[in-house]
Amino acid sequence: MDSFDRHIHTQAELEAAWRDLVTPLGWGSPRFWIMLIGPSGRPLPQLIEIDELDGPPQDDDVERGAQFLRMLAGELGIPDPRVAFLYARPGSEGTQALDRRWATSLAAMARRAGLVCEPVHLANDVRIVAIPLDELDAA
Repeated sequence: MDSFDRHIHTQAELEAAWRDLVTPLGWGSPRFWIMLIGPSGRPLPQLIEIDELDGPPQDDDVERGAQFLRMLAGELGIPDPRVAFLYARPGSEGTQALDRRWATSLAAMARRAGLVCEPVHLANDVRIVAIPLDELDAA
């Protein structure tokens, strides 16, 4: 199934969409993707990849990211889109402190943009997993 020709209503459906979009796994450097999901649950085909990351976003990066998300949602003209993020990095280790910091920053971007944020997912060289919200509070 084409990842943009589906409806995403659950975390499992979101994980399956990410898997379809970014397989095969394996990364030379960290990056993240942004997916907007319309009110019907259908993802918009404007998937955005951000690479060449220096480290987790600082406060001003989070604010610029929120401004970008607001602009993107406005330009696409979709009322009340949800936003989903996939953070990807090299390696096969489970969720690390830096992954949680990234997820916390990405969720903060969505919050500042006034968008509902889906569970942030992590992809490494061997798996894709959701980073639980309770782990974000500890980051």
